[in-house]
Amino acid sequence: MPFSPFNSSNIPANLFESLLFGYKKGAYTGAVADKKGIFEEADGGTIFFDEIANLSDETQSKILRVLQEKEIQPLGGNQIRKVDVRVLAATNIDLMDRVKSGDFREDLYYRLNIINIHLPPLRERKEDIPLLADSFVKKFCRENKKAIKSMSPKFMRQLMDYSWPGNIRELQNAMLRAVLLSSSDILDPEALTPEILGVNSRQAPGGGFNAKVDAYKRQLIIETLERHNWVQKKAAEELQLKPSTLYELIKRLGIEK
Repeated sequence: MPFSPFNSSNIPANLFESLLFGYKKGAYTGAVADKKGIFEEADGGTIFFDEIANLSDETQSKILRVLQEKEIQPLGGNQIRKVDVRVLAATNIDLMDRVKSGDFREDLYYRLNIINIHLPPLRERKEDIPLLADSFVKKFCRENKKAIKSMSPKFMRQLMDYSWPGNIRELQNAMLRAVLLSSSDILDPEALTPEILGVNSRQAPGGGFNAKVDAYKRQLIIETLERHNWVQKKAAEELQLKPSTLYELIKRLGIEK
């Protein structure tokens, strides 16, 4: 049956309703023909809301109504249409924290939270790193016609020591970089990024006291931003900093999303 993924992060607020519920010809300028929305396209199947925490309060309210009533009304239309969809939702932040802060509807949270699958960050399941790294290396060797036989013990030690604030996506990118840069059939630490080699390993980064303090600050800020989906205001609250102070630190330490 249909599977319709919907990334809640990249859609302008004024387009949400038409994308979700569709529209009738003439509903607004540019609506030259009827268009089904994602709910109607997924009728009988599944909708996947990625990063659902980013939905506006108004959109949350409309989605809640669809889940409760199992019906939609396209923009510019008078006819109510019944839909039967299964909803999956994902987020990289704690939705209950958003509920407590008033940024996510409590009724929608409990409507969605029937079966909850918690995926711990990679730093909390490091036993997965060797398997994942090996899988990525084999994949990227096939794609780039490289013949890498193994990863050196030092290379693997660096992977295991790193905290992986970007989780599996960061590991995947690191493996791609290592495969592309390696001139040997064994991966060595030289193919890894400076962050993996120094800033976040158990070995202290090079340089004097100030350099080491900056390295710690950088990692602490990155991990806090990751927890709050890179919303600087929320990260500043957790770190007990003024937003302007956090902004200056991000700028000075060269931190990028």
